[in-house]
Amino acid sequence: MEGFEKKSPFGKWASLVSSFVVAFAAVYLGVLALGWDLLGLGLLIQNAPAFAYPLLYAIGIFGVISLVLLLLDALGNDESKSKSW
Repeated sequence: MEGFEKKSPFGKWASLVSSFVVAFAAVYLGVLALGWDLLGLGLLIQNAPAFAYPLLYAIGIFGVISLVLLLLDALGNDESKSKSW
């Protein structure tokens, strides 16, 4: 992604929003594994899939965005460290 800088206002916003959504989804899935369906997503999928599936797709898209930002950050750090003094 040429020209994308994480320090730009859009980069900060994208990083913050995607990190929040992915962290929230991870906590939700962990709590779901304990048997607590706090958001009632299981019932939503059965009763209102028109609402639940777009929510699941959005969480997946934010996960991909978060992964891309993580990889861009990791690649940027490696390039800066590999430069010799």
